[in-house]
Amino acid sequence: MKQANLLDLTPYRIMDDEMEDGMVNVLLPRFNSRFWGPKLQPLLAPHKKFIKIKLDEFGSETWMLMDGKTSVGQIAEKLREKFGDRIEPVHDRLGRFISMMYEQRYISFNELKN
Repeated sequence: MKQANLLDLTPYRIMDDEMEDGMVNVLLPRFNSRFWGPKLQPLLAPHKKFIKIKLDEFGSETWMLMDGKTSVGQIAEKLREKFGDRIEPVHDRLGRFISMMYEQRYISFNELKN
């Protein structure tokens, strides 16, 4: 994709998650290399299989809205409706969060699928 406006993209979650006390924990496999992952991951105790990335209330709400159907622009509006001035500047904050999630390969975008 050449040039895309982030607000027009539709993110979806790649990593699994769990809810804890109303907040999202993103579950990152402890071993995710192509060689070692399949060999070592099954040997770990269930509570040690994943590294938990704990999200705050804004991150948790954003994570749950990244469903592959809602654009980043629509997510921004929903966050603004729910959190009001507390989330401002919503586009800057959301842009940084989404970019970080994409760089870490926790999410992708429908528009980037082959």
